Amino acid sequence: MRGGSQADDRRAGGVCGCLPATLPRARALAAAATLLETTDGYAIAGDYCEEGLAIARAAGDEYVVADLLHQQASVLVRQGQPSTALPLIEGGCG
Repeated sequence: MRGGSQADDRRAGGVCGCLPATLPRARALAAAATLLETTDGYAIAGDYCEEGLAIARAAGDEYVVADLLHQQASVLVRQGQPSTALPLIEGGCG
């Protein structure tokens, strides 16, 4: 992932939805987003959060939804967008 392009990621079965939408996948996307955030891979981390959120919401897993909202908000804060992050943080609290 690190150093690769988003197109490389999609060819590998990433954000395009080529892999099954399962809760383990949502958890893996959250973990990958955390790692990407620490290596300044904010754009891809944000994509992973979006995909993981869609899966977790469809499955009704509030814990994974909250985790991904937190991760997505963290990415936005690091990108200098705290006002965009605040509603995500508030959404993860309810």
